[in-house]
Amino acid sequence: MPLVLVAGMVGSYISKHTRQSVLSARVINLTAASAGIGGFFGFPMAGALFCLELPHRMGLQYFEALSPAVFASIIAVIVNKLYTGKDVNGYFNYPFMTNTLPSNIVYTALVYGLFGTLVGILYADGVKGLKTWMHDWFHVPHDDHNDEEHAEEYFDDDGQMHGEGEHARLVQKGGGDYYPNENRMPSRQHFPVAKRVGCWKRFTTFLGHTFGIAHEPTRAAVAGVLAGIFTGIICMLLPHQLFWGEAQLQTLIDRGKTPLPFFELEGETSILTYYGYCMVDPQDARAGIEGFSTACAGILSLTKIITIGLGLGTGICGGHFWGPLYVGCAASHFFTDIMKVLGAQLDNDFLKLTAEFPCVAMICIMACTHIVTYRCHIAIMLILTLTITSFSKQEKEGSTAGDYSAIFPLLVVACFVPMQMARNTKFYAQQRNRGDIVAIPQVLCEPMQYGEVGADDDDGMYDDDYSFDDDDDDLSSGVSMDREEIGHEIVIGSTPGQGPSLSQASPTEGSTPSSIPTDNNSI
Repeated sequence: MPLVLVAGMVGSYISKHTRQSVLSARVINLTAASAGIGGFFGFPMAGALFCLELPHRMGLQYFEALSPAVFASIIAVIVNKLYTGKDVNGYFNYPFMTNTLPSNIVYTALVYGLFGTLVGILYADGVKGLKTWMHDWFHVPHDDHNDEEHAEEYFDDDGQMHGEGEHARLVQKGGGDYYPNENRMPSRQHFPVAKRVGCWKRFTTFLGHTFGIAHEPTRAAVAGVLAGIFTGIICMLLPHQLFWGEAQLQTLIDRGKTPLPFFELEGETSILTYYGYCMVDPQDARAGIEGFSTACAGILSLTKIITIGLGLGTGICGGHFWGPLYVGCAASHFFTDIMKVLGAQLDNDFLKLTAEFPCVAMICIMACTHIVTYRCHIAIMLILTLTITSFSKQEKEGSTAGDYSAIFPLLVVACFVPMQMARNTKFYAQQRNRGDIVAIPQVLCEPMQYGEVGADDDDGMYDDDYSFDDDDDDLSSGVSMDREEIGHEIVIGSTPGQGPSLSQASPTEGSTPSSIPTDNNSI
């Protein structure tokens, strides 16, 4: 995520100093971010779609930014390749997949989607919970932490902070922010559990009064040291968990057959893996074929969530784009192993089918795990398919490795599941619908219901609105609405703490039904 933020800030800086409008500034911001991600991955369309989907929870909404974002990504990729000289290829080599897949594997894609959604929810809630928990270590409770009167101003009945919903307005009336009584938007630290005072709250309050550190730099240093110790112990036993997971993902994909990068079993860095578990010895022929065990797959999934949560809780400047993919990959190994055992024990063909194609299960579960956190379903489908270098070149019963394009339809099926099932799981609270969409009344009504225009006409449905010119046989339109009707535009927005609201924009001279009102309240 730092790459997205830094590139986006460059776009915002350019917009500010060239005196662009708010809408143009957003387009430039998204375009700059897309260039950064496109240059990083080397895939123009995937990078652009990721940045355009990221601000929203249900897909791309700034459609006007698509073309400039793709163009900027193309330029970034060209510059990247010219500078680095690297070939255009994929990143990862996946397990064997036959060149044909049975038709009923589409049903198993739904199962992969369900399991990947559960893993994604575990990742999102686990990392977010650990981050918040670690950030609150040694905090001294203050009176404003439990001020119910002020909490009512910032939180709704469900404990959700005003302005964090999908329908939050982007600009408050009068140009201010969401909170007229404050100079800045308050953080969750001010009212972390104002609506939920229970046993856990009393326990943490007791710990805060007993072991709290009032001096914030000292508190942050102590908490960071403890988090570093815990993370260091985990990484000493499981060296796979070092770093964010991009370089280690290939090792995880082939179950340890590819040695971990940066480490050696014999050499100067071998001491760093001396106590390591779940590592495959290349000298062991059996381990080289089977890879690490089912237990290791499950442990790697859980410990990665812990290390990322603690790392983000210290305030470290780094992203976790690869974290959900890492966790999903390890969880997919655990899933296919369990299904294989259950299928053999129960002699169930469907369970056997879910474990028959571990490559399909792996990619689908990785994508679904990632979608729960980032909500970028189209982008992650492209990224995962385009990062495939190849499938293993081994042969099974005379079949050769299949084409990776066969994965894409199954990804579409699987990725639809978390988009619908995990709508209430929010990792980034600021993901929301855009607030500058304006709609005229006609498009919000059923056909032929607005003003009953032509509803009872048997000869032609739109004779009052549209007419044929018999002379030139051309279709010309003439809208028969008064100026007052045109001027009343429905503005979709919201007020803090409330759901979507409908307001009317007054007609102005020279305005059209599709123009955006200048009133800040309607943005």
